[in-house]
Amino acid sequence: MGFRNKECLVIEDSLIGIEAAISGGFDVFGFTAHDYSGELHKKATKTFLDMKNLKELLKL
Repeated sequence: MGFRNKECLVIEDSLIGIEAAISGGFDVFGFTAHDYSGELHKKATKTFLDMKNLKELLKL
């Protein structure tokens, strides 16, 4: 698509997905609604619990 990885953001709800995004050089926001073990916040750039909060988080 012509975008550099630093111009993109990954939204992910699994640890393996977050790790893959990081490995690819992407910032990644972890959606934690189903993160029952609390492990996403350790790896993600930011985390959020409700999709309603995503719009505010995107105002970087």
